[in-house]
Amino acid sequence: ALLSGAPRRLTERFVGSNLAGVWSPDGRRFAYVSRRGPLPDAPGSIVVVIRSMDTGEERDLFSMLSFNRARPVVRWFPDGRSLLLTVSDSRGRWLLYRMDAQTGAAARIGGGPGLGTPGFAFQPPVLSPNGRTVYYLRVNDPASGDSRVTQSVMKFDLATGRQRELYRGWPHLLVPALS
Repeated sequence: ALLSGAPRRLTERFVGSNLAGVWSPDGRRFAYVSRRGPLPDAPGSIVVVIRSMDTGEERDLFSMLSFNRARPVVRWFPDGRSLLLTVSDSRGRWLLYRMDAQTGAAARIGGGPGLGTPGFAFQPPVLSPNGRTVYYLRVNDPASGDSRVTQSVMKFDLATGRQRELYRGWPHLLVPALS
């Protein structure tokens, strides 16, 4: 059902601290992140919140993950039972995590060295409609003797952890959109 009338806040909790909202595949839940705590960049300072649109109930899913404070990424998997999160490790590399939408349990996806430095910190990754692949942008270091920096559109298979470059070009590629 469409909402009618004047715009209104979805929540009154932590106003000004909530961002990165995304609807569940069935449209009955809304997930977002909320900045909390006195140390804004410390692990655990960002909470994933899931709001039931049927009841208005909100569940806070706490973890000790380190999100990008400026642009945290939360995406629903197509089954509506879990969320794709991007977090950073102690060396600043971006990693993918899957969080259970009921329990908040989170586990790293794919193993390996991660997705590299935050080439997609400003362009969020895109999850395929079947939930098996993540597409993202990667910033490439200049080749020796070449001062140009390029970006690549990357494909990351969640089941195997394999990454593949689909396209390489000049900087400022836009975020991929899937049909």
